[in-house]
Amino acid sequence: FSVAGDGRASRRGAHPIPFAHEVAKGDAVCRRASLLAATLLEEVASHRLPRLGQGLIALACVFPLRFSCFSTVVALHASGVASFGPQEIGLMFTTLAMSQGLAMPVSSFLADKATGAKKALIIPAGLCKVGAFASLAVATDPWHFYVAMAAQGLCSAFVQPAIGAFTAEV
Repeated sequence: FSVAGDGRASRRGAHPIPFAHEVAKGDAVCRRASLLAATLLEEVASHRLPRLGQGLIALACVFPLRFSCFSTVVALHASGVASFGPQEIGLMFTTLAMSQGLAMPVSSFLADKATGAKKALIIPAGLCKVGAFASLAVATDPWHFYVAMAAQGLCSAFVQPAIGAFTAEV
């Protein structure tokens, strides 16, 4: 062990931040996904599609890219902060999927019935989703993670059908 300049003890050759190499890998994945999305959008723009078409293509790319970055970062954070193993991380994402699956029929019904007012469903649920994601940053107890992931799933259940219905209207 050695003592760093700020008085922290660390193993020689080890990074002073636990799981730093995993975070760096997750960050690299997110950077590559962002670069891929930017390249795709430049390609779409070069074909002179109307702005609405470009927006719909960008919207279709956002969810898979966001989820890939989200799942990597959340899993690393949960393993570092709450010492989650594979079972707990699996349960955490199962909680997200179950809450989303259970709320999807209701949210799909509302998205179909809301004529022209899809923003009324998308914006509040999207803001709630952002709040649930932000709450993961301060989560310390396993139950915090489970509740935040359930809220993420519930909000996603209201956002995705409304966006799909909006896309179908256009």
